[in-house]
Amino acid sequence: MKFRYTLKMNIFIILLLVTFEISCKRQNKIQQIYFYDSFPKWAKNLAYKLGNEFSIYDGKDTVTFLLSYRKKDKVNIILFKNTLDTIFMGKVSKYRGLYYFNHKLGENKYLISAIKIKDNYITGLLTEPKQMELITNEITKTPYKKYFQFRDTINKICLVTPDKLLLRNLYSKIIKGLPSYPLVNKNRKPIPDNLQQPESLNSENEQDLIDAIYPNPVTDYCNIIFEEKGKYEILIINSKGDSILHETTATDQIKIDLRDKQAGIYTIKIYSPETQETETKKITLEK
Repeated sequence: MKFRYTLKMNIFIILLLVTFEISCKRQNKIQQIYFYDSFPKWAKNLAYKLGNEFSIYDGKDTVTFLLSYRKKDKVNIILFKNTLDTIFMGKVSKYRGLYYFNHKLGENKYLISAIKIKDNYITGLLTEPKQMELITNEITKTPYKKYFQFRDTINKICLVTPDKLLLRNLYSKIIKGLPSYPLVNKNRKPIPDNLQQPESLNSENEQDLIDAIYPNPVTDYCNIIFEEKGKYEILIINSKGDSILHETTATDQIKIDLRDKQAGIYTIKIYSPETQETETKKITLEK
């Protein structure tokens, strides 16, 4: 009898300890994360991609948005056209095929969500709360705790360093499970000086070294704008695969002289010796 009593007591104590440990973990579990800063890439004018007015079709209705860019502080503002309610106001960054919306709540306190724009579809729009919930569940796991700047177990919040590779890996997984909508009536903002904004020619594995190439088609000079300032090697290749021009730069843009080249389709290959990344685009030279 004494043995049975002792065994029952031991089992009871073990169950009590396990219950207590689970309760403590639940009480200390972070329920909301915020980012310590915005996404660490240059701010973009989203109107160059979507235009000052764009619409999506959700399967039943067409929803139209207004988009404006405040140049002085590089802030994008997106409104519902019919109600003029603001759905986003903040800086937008681009990295490896995703656009990151930086929603500033206060000093060193940001929400970050991502959208993907590809093949005339937009994915992730209007899903900031859902994305932040998924990111919170994922980033509070052990492998990511090294990115914690500050953890408040009483209020169950955490400030996280916005490491671009970490966020790219997390958001690229999350974005696959979010709804995609066809883009309709997209009125893209023109490049200054009446230069044509190029069509996107990036592949799924784009490296995003290039922000824009214009004009395309080109007749004399081709302007290449890079995502950020750095060292780049530029190679122009003709349709036969022959290299016809090689340039280097250490800025965020370069102007290529193609006046003495024959008309045709050319490949522009960009290489960054700093990151060892490459990206290719095609342009049409007309005479």
